[in-house]
Amino acid sequence: MDSTFGNDQAGQNALASQIYDKIMCDIEPELLLSNIPLLDAKYAGESKEDNDVRMKRYAAAKKKFDQKFAECKVALTPAIRSARKDELHAEEQRSLSQDAEAIQSILSKF
Repeated sequence: MDSTFGNDQAGQNALASQIYDKIMCDIEPELLLSNIPLLDAKYAGESKEDNDVRMKRYAAAKKKFDQKFAECKVALTPAIRSARKDELHAEEQRSLSQDAEAIQSILSKF
């Protein structure tokens, strides 16, 4: 099994961050995770009107992100199920092989 991200929380967070940035980069690059902490300084002197326009743009970007993310989940669900099924089958085969070896070992002692 590929453990690039692992099953731990840090691995899941890394994967989630990459997915978020991959989707958001085409929607609103200012909302990439690496850019968000810089926005307050970038827009420090922004007028109320400009801020309102930007917040509306960000709200639209969030809606578009949510839509793209939902599409991504739908598209990936069959592949994830198939990969999980393949992983379980491979584990079952390894277990059966180990059982057969153990049985053979026991039988060879008689």
